[in-house]
Amino acid sequence: MWKNRLVEISRPASETITEAEDAPSLITDGIACASYRNVAVTFTGLTATDIDIQVWVNDGTGWAQATDAAGAVIDIDDITTTWGQTFEVAGFDRFAVVVDGGTGFGEVVRQYSLSRF
Repeated sequence: MWKNRLVEISRPASETITEAEDAPSLITDGIACASYRNVAVTFTGLTATDIDIQVWVNDGTGWAQATDAAGAVIDIDDITTTWGQTFEVAGFDRFAVVVDGGTGFGEVVRQYSLSRF
């Protein structure tokens, strides 16, 4: 939705992750995205050898691992540098990209950006 010819963007605080995370299970996990169309997520400052991530969505009734157009769950392994991706989230209440593992884990910074347009 345009407001004064500008795209409305929200950017929650970044999070430093220092260990593998569990899959989301609570309604408060992840970030609220109900009034947004897109969510971008970046991982920067990687001090691990590599990280593995999973994408999750919540439709108000429960969490499910997101799938791609072919129906395969989105589970990306062996990220070794800065990584970013934008996801369409229209119709979902919450969104999470969790670091579910990695090698030589140190830390990585996760940043979400949400937009309405």
